[in-house]
Amino acid sequence: NERMHLMTFMELANVRWHQRLLVIVGQIGFFSAYSLFYLITPRIAHRFTGYLEEEAVHTYTEMLKMVDAGKIENVPAPKVAIKYYNMPQDATLRDVILVVRADEADHRLVNHHIGDLIRDAPGKKPVVPGSTTYKPCDEFHVDLHIDLGPTVARRSKAAQGPESANPRVRS
Repeated sequence: NERMHLMTFMELANVRWHQRLLVIVGQIGFFSAYSLFYLITPRIAHRFTGYLEEEAVHTYTEMLKMVDAGKIENVPAPKVAIKYYNMPQDATLRDVILVVRADEADHRLVNHHIGDLIRDAPGKKPVVPGSTTYKPCDEFHVDLHIDLGPTVARRSKAAQGPESANPRVRS
């Protein structure tokens, strides 16, 4: 999933072969370091990932502000994003940022929840009294209550009726 985010934005940036190679080398390095980190302390590794996802949500929110202010051109969405997120063919960069940001927010909650589950595993003393009770991950999925404004998703939904609305893009 994170790789799809990367592929989407790499397609938008029209990166060259040597830049793609640099990204692949970086992924290999990060994967190796993170795997070692996870073997040593999976709970903190999930917390770390949750905090990275929080920063991603903040970054995408700032990108949305820049698109809305005209500082970043609201270009057509890359085909890879349209296909992966099942978006309308006339989706834009703003639409892509919205669905990716919602995705990152969901990852944030899931990773923090997994950190809690590991912390409160059977046989371990709870760090916080009463924290051994937890909700299933299904209850932690996030709804950002995003006002989509004049996006393709809203225009398409209004034109086609409620039964044709894209379930991945919320209004």
